[in-house]
Amino acid sequence: MQPVTATAQSIPVDHFEGLRFDAPVPASVHAGQELPLSGILLETGWQGALFSFRPVGGESADIDLFVQHLPGRIDRSVVFASAAADTYEVILFGGAAGDGLEFRGLFSPFVVLDSPDPVLLPTRFFDGLLLQAPVPTQLPLGVAPVFAGQILDERIVSARFDLSREGQELGSIRIPITDGQFDQPLRFPVASAGPLLVQLVVGLQDGTFWGRGSFLFQITDDTPAAAAPAVLSAALLAGATTDIVIANRGGTDLLVLDAAVPTQFEVITMPGPIAPGRTGTIGVRYSGVGGDEGDLLVDTNDPLRPQRRVALLGVADGDAATSLAWERADEDGLLTALAPAGFQRFVLALFSPPHILDTETHFPFAVGVPPPAARPARPAPTPRERGEAIRARKAARLASEVRSRGRPAMRSAQTSYQVGDSRSLVFDDFPPVPRQLLQARVVALSDHAVAFVHIGTEADGGSLSVAQIQAHLVRFDIDYDGIVDHFGAPSDVDGDDRIAFVYTPLVDDVGLGGFQDPASVLQEEFGGSGNLIDLLFLSPTQPASSYRSLLVHEFQHLINFHQHVLIRGGASEATWLDEGLSHVAEDLVDGFAAGGNSDNVSAFLANPGAVGLTAQDHVTSAERGAGYLFVRSLVDRFGEGILLRLVQTGLSDRDSVEEAAGVPFRELLAGFAVRLYASGTDLAGHSRFSFSFSGLGGRGTRGFPQPAILRTGADAELAGSIRPRGVAFVEVTGTSIRLQAPVAAELGAVSIGLPLDFVARVDIPIDHFAGVRFDTPLPGVFASGDPVVVRGQVLDATLTEVTAQYSVNGDAISSFDISVADDGHFSRTILLDHDQVGDLAFDLFVGNEEGSTHAGSFAPVIVTAGADPILLPVGFFDGVLLDAPLPTRIQAGASVPVSGQVTDAAVDGVLIELVDGDDDRVSFSLPVEASRFALDLAFGAELIGPWELRLFTGRAADFSYRGGFDIVVGEPTTTAVSEVVGSLPDAFALAQPYPNPFNASIVVPLQTAGEGVIDIAVYDLAGQRLVTLHQGWLPAGSHRLRWNGHGQRGIAAASGVYLIRANARDWQGSRKVLLLR
Repeated sequence: MQPVTATAQSIPVDHFEGLRFDAPVPASVHAGQELPLSGILLETGWQGALFSFRPVGGESADIDLFVQHLPGRIDRSVVFASAAADTYEVILFGGAAGDGLEFRGLFSPFVVLDSPDPVLLPTRFFDGLLLQAPVPTQLPLGVAPVFAGQILDERIVSARFDLSREGQELGSIRIPITDGQFDQPLRFPVASAGPLLVQLVVGLQDGTFWGRGSFLFQITDDTPAAAAPAVLSAALLAGATTDIVIANRGGTDLLVLDAAVPTQFEVITMPGPIAPGRTGTIGVRYSGVGGDEGDLLVDTNDPLRPQRRVALLGVADGDAATSLAWERADEDGLLTALAPAGFQRFVLALFSPPHILDTETHFPFAVGVPPPAARPARPAPTPRERGEAIRARKAARLASEVRSRGRPAMRSAQTSYQVGDSRSLVFDDFPPVPRQLLQARVVALSDHAVAFVHIGTEADGGSLSVAQIQAHLVRFDIDYDGIVDHFGAPSDVDGDDRIAFVYTPLVDDVGLGGFQDPASVLQEEFGGSGNLIDLLFLSPTQPASSYRSLLVHEFQHLINFHQHVLIRGGASEATWLDEGLSHVAEDLVDGFAAGGNSDNVSAFLANPGAVGLTAQDHVTSAERGAGYLFVRSLVDRFGEGILLRLVQTGLSDRDSVEEAAGVPFRELLAGFAVRLYASGTDLAGHSRFSFSFSGLGGRGTRGFPQPAILRTGADAELAGSIRPRGVAFVEVTGTSIRLQAPVAAELGAVSIGLPLDFVARVDIPIDHFAGVRFDTPLPGVFASGDPVVVRGQVLDATLTEVTAQYSVNGDAISSFDISVADDGHFSRTILLDHDQVGDLAFDLFVGNEEGSTHAGSFAPVIVTAGADPILLPVGFFDGVLLDAPLPTRIQAGASVPVSGQVTDAAVDGVLIELVDGDDDRVSFSLPVEASRFALDLAFGAELIGPWELRLFTGRAADFSYRGGFDIVVGEPTTTAVSEVVGSLPDAFALAQPYPNPFNASIVVPLQTAGEGVIDIAVYDLAGQRLVTLHQGWLPAGSHRLRWNGHGQRGIAAASGVYLIRANARDWQGSRKVLLLR
């Protein structure tokens, strides 16, 4: 759209009294062309100007252009629709509004010529506003152009668009204004094509409202062009070229207007118009030597997503150059996927993008015909989930009330609270806690917060002291600016510039640690509680370490409701996204472990196919983990600025994500699936597909578990399920796979090539645990017998001990105490025995003489069966450094030298104790001189058998335990056969399990003819390992194992036939069992 230029038929610059145009104004324009009306006012006191275009003898309606923003001049543009083609006379009225606008002159004829070109509203079309870009007025149904720009008229305090069609009002779209700026997609609430009258109404400081421009938009049912790149990323070898395919999934021709690439890459070919349903290619060359990456930016005429991105990766010669292609199921729901070139093993990162909010819908998929769609029963909500659901439903109801009634009036500033002040507060209905009035007293103040306690309850003078509450406020003040910078300003309905913390045991009765109460910021006539205070209700009984993350978590909810509802009159945010944002807020204050993000992530990845980004009220731990990781992925890709865009909008759920990212949700979901599997590995190449946040490992490191995965070969059966807006993973041994799913699933997949020897490395990040920082990451996958160095520093100088603990299903199987030096550092080398294998949880505790606190957990830590024998490393015992490793398999008659030094100079003795199963003990005492000790331990025939070796250090005979490990003293080599054969089974055997069939659990008898490593596991009939019963060393003898009918991650197995297989070095056996539920 270009402004018309003056011709011989123009309105002279001084034609109208009191106004001098900057240039002659053309007296003939085409519809759709911008007509600037800009000039200087020659008189003072003008408060308004009206340009009235009146048809001369035609049937067109009058067109009035009112200008109220008059800073000594007029700056306004007009544009005419094709329907306004006619001949007009132009009359100008102007002057002081109170005295009526005076006649300032008439010009005729003024001609509007018809034109088929689409109309764009020019940047100065609306009085007192300057748009960033022209706005199209012909829009396909569902397309939302961005309305962004700045306010020029400083008197404007609010703005909205009033919508109507054929005289019927269709509501309004509020345009939020922040610091004189606005940025809002115009998502018109219409369900059908047709004309739509759109009028801008602004509110001024004096409380009056004025129209500042209107235009008749045309909403069409045309299907616009839709650009869809065929790959998420393209990898190029040095000097190589590639063609990147762009498909047109729309209904009109797709035009590729421009394509830009970073340095070292070059666009060498561009496509012509791409017809609907066809593809075009963009040729790209890489001229670097490897290690370069960036994005191909493709600008198109796609009105919904005009710019698309494809990740580019430059690869050095000799390295694998693998692109990430994505596939879609065909019209029958069949998805065919091929392994990337050169791979015989690959992973399908599956995703299902439909906008279905039913939390019970699951889409089955299978090789072959999938089973009927299942609707598994959702577990009964926990008290926390019930409380969160009540809060979410209340926020949605209140947002609806605000939209229907308009924004509530703000209260005038109140007198600041003082310590000792008291007031009544409504605690709204939160079943099982009924609505009630509580009395609260101010006990602490800070710059950004005021703390109340519920008078006469545990919160008032109980275990939570006023000093501790004051510490909460001090910490919150430190965190306040960072949270506001990232998410936006909070509400301030009472004008005191503080957030109220109300500590009450009623929160414990609800089952929460704390919650933001949206009802407290609204009057009763809006459905609120009438408290009219910006508050967080908090439990007084939470662990001290949790309050910091709890406060910022709930503070984000408060900001979110304010920005979405109170400022923009939009919907409250969907629960999954609101919770994801709050969990990311915890990351900003080092709350990844303390806030439970790690546990939520593990819960999600244990069964990702059971979770979708759909939760609208109550949200499980797994759904929190999914929401958190999805928001985290957006931040790591688009930068922290996307948090503001997600919160400062009237849109919600999927709409706000697409608007903030500028990328279709389908593409975001595909990239999310790839990131979940490939992050921290070299599988995807481009950094876009790795989490950069240190709590998840950072660049090049994977600090969170691999997602659960289904595995299949070329001929094997496979069946699984996926949730709408969810992901799932299938590993394929072979070069292709065909998956069938319901058409409604819109199943998509990205193929990720796997080297045949690939095993994901998972590490526990150095800052995973609250208050602790490791020198190097701890391994999250290792073998029994492998030494694990636990070395780092505590941040609290009062701490004296760190405890590392491994557990299975909540039961500790191994625990290691580590002393903390005066400078806060600690170090110990630990290991696990061969019978301590499987998926374990790793917990860390920190403490001193007053007790210990939980610093966090990481799960699963995967421990595989290692090789025999085990050697205890030199740093295995706390506070002791051995000169050489100690063996754990010792022949009778052997003498083992034990020597080393202690780290505590005050230690004067070392005690080694052997304890057998009957608690019989054999002790060896070692004196310490100059911090050193030495002794030869003699293992006589009387010590044959299993023992626990324990080591103590002491001062003046006061000994402290420093660690222990199981050892075995065996028969001498010359007598081993003659003495053992008669008392042990003469062959390996897997006896018939019993009872069979079974319902609850089954016993698996096993006989081993000799000691060694054995693997015994349960498999389904497709050959998938369901659970490991034992993997590691076993002594010779008879053993009884038990299977409880559950999988490795605690999920109940379905009724059916299963195989129990046992494998030793030169033997294997199997048995069938029948599980009946």
